[in-house]
Amino acid sequence: MRQPVDAYREGYDKARTDNLGGVTGEVLMGILRDDPGRYFERGYHDGRAGKPFSPPIEVREPPAAENRFSKKTAVKTNCPNCGVLDWFEWKFLGRLTDPVCGYTWFAGSGTYAWMQLRASLLSGAETARYFTSELSGQSEIMASVFKGLGWLLGAVLGTFIRLEVGLPMVPIQAVVGLCHDRDKKHPGRYIALVLSGIAAIVITYAIRHNPSGQYATGQQRAATIRPMVSTVSSALPASGARAALTPTFDTIFDEAYSNQWSYTVGEGAPRINWSKGDLRIQAPVSGSSIIFLSNQQFSGDIDADFRFNHQGFGRTTVGIYCASARQWLAEADLDTNDTAYLGLGSGGRSSGYAYSSAPYLNTLITIRIIINGDHARVYANNELMVSYPFTPVVPYQLGLAVNSVSWKSGDNITDFYRVTAECVPPQCWMAH
Repeated sequence: MRQPVDAYREGYDKARTDNLGGVTGEVLMGILRDDPGRYFERGYHDGRAGKPFSPPIEVREPPAAENRFSKKTAVKTNCPNCGVLDWFEWKFLGRLTDPVCGYTWFAGSGTYAWMQLRASLLSGAETARYFTSELSGQSEIMASVFKGLGWLLGAVLGTFIRLEVGLPMVPIQAVVGLCHDRDKKHPGRYIALVLSGIAAIVITYAIRHNPSGQYATGQQRAATIRPMVSTVSSALPASGARAALTPTFDTIFDEAYSNQWSYTVGEGAPRINWSKGDLRIQAPVSGSSIIFLSNQQFSGDIDADFRFNHQGFGRTTVGIYCASARQWLAEADLDTNDTAYLGLGSGGRSSGYAYSSAPYLNTLITIRIIINGDHARVYANNELMVSYPFTPVVPYQLGLAVNSVSWKSGDNITDFYRVTAECVPPQCWMAH
């Protein structure tokens, strides 16, 4: 026997699709239909009048106070179609179906996010119970300690592992809900999509600008250059003492510095003055230039530091230089007067006038250049400034250049204190 709700739904659906001919036929021939209880007729009249789907109250059981789906997940809410408050079984992506009026919809994004959080907390509780189900110690105190740790570890692991799966489903559910109900406005779903987009941008930015590649507090750092191959770290205390891990290349400009560097005068008569721990190069404003290149050559990924103090005027350049191609592969130019900028470049790209040179003149500055495959990152005083492509032309060397020209306001006087470089893998360098 056909259920009353089925008769009501059939009449309601027919009324919503009938044209003028169908309505006329129903008026003339409807009296001949076998319609016990006149449920079909009531559904037809409601459909033609544009009323919400609302089967007779006697065909729907009163809503239960508790979840009537036993162990299955369900939510108590109002059906968007007929407006009746009842329990509805929770399906994949928060899909709900009213068993009486037959309407199907997707839960709001806020409800879905809360259900994911609830499921994560329940997962944490279950994992904690599993971790502590067979724990025991030699005494009640030890057993309590082990169970406490087990509960903590299980709750954290269970909750966060479940959250890693549940949270990415929130924007997916929002998109599915919008596609299902195209003719209805759902501001909550748009808010969920916007928040998910912001979270994705923040996570992407954090991954691409991993702080593990920057300096730590003071003058210590832990640099990750190629995590899948090797991690090279060095600590350089303020006192200048050598760290436990010696860099591949290290110049503190002591008596041995001349064995590590060679220089070429470009023009003019630059002056070189050395004192222990300080290499001073002075390029007169009349027009002069000089470049120092490390005798040690490199052919792989490196992490290089240059510590110096640019005083006076003119341009001082530090970076990665290829002698065979006679060009800088990655460099930092600290300049004055008409080009008063800290210019950073690599792979054909340059920061131009983006950074003023004023904060870095007449003071100690540390330029750090990390080469990782076809990518270069340049830091100034622990701050990531640019991240550019890198075109390796091997072998390459560490370079220091000082010059000044007649239109500058005076001589270029630059003191170099220390240059270090760490290489990954260690076989990436070779003696000159």
